[in-house]
Amino acid sequence: MIGLIGTALGLISSYWLTRFADLMVLLGSVLVPVGGVFLAHFVVLRTKVDVDAIYRTEAMPAFTAAGLAAWILGFAVYRLAAPIGATLPALATSMMVYLAIRRFARA
Repeated sequence: MIGLIGTALGLISSYWLTRFADLMVLLGSVLVPVGGVFLAHFVVLRTKVDVDAIYRTEAMPAFTAAGLAAWILGFAVYRLAAPIGATLPALATSMMVYLAIRRFARA
């Protein structure tokens, strides 16, 4: 039923479909770099999760410089590469930037 409604709306006007596509690109550009940071942090670096520490918010930073920088660059890459397919480049960029900053921060 939902598919029929969506098809009918798509045939009537392409404005809504265009707006929906814009929303999906925006969501992808925000969420894909976050996934890259999470993959780098938890899979590549094998950071352990301390569940008790998650609920002690006074001891945990709201964000890290490495994560924020990786997200910003991943977001920019996603927006620039959107016409040709941006998921993998943005994911790789955010992962590499996060890992590089973390490596240089330890040195």
